[in-house]
Amino acid sequence: MNLALYCRTTPSPRLFPLIQKYQKGARIDISESNAEWPILMAELLNSLSQSEWEPSIIASEWEITASQLIKLLKKNKEALKLVNEERSLRNKHVLR
Repeated sequence: MNLALYCRTTPSPRLFPLIQKYQKGARIDISESNAEWPILMAELLNSLSQSEWEPSIIASEWEITASQLIKLLKKNKEALKLVNEERSLRNKHVLR
């Protein structure tokens, strides 16, 4: 999971089927114990880094709500902390 949290790469369009696999309407339903959880979290963080840490942009691309994307981040406290640190560096409000 550390690689997912701290190693940023360009988001991969090849991973969109993985996102869709866990998409249930306007949310993503995946357990943190799922083997694909770190992959999905890495892709989420990669996408957020490309969008200047704006969840609404990624939520729109992933066809989910911004609040659901934030709930997904909240499943991992370190991921939420990282996003909020990056947002703070850009003078953006923290996500709660």
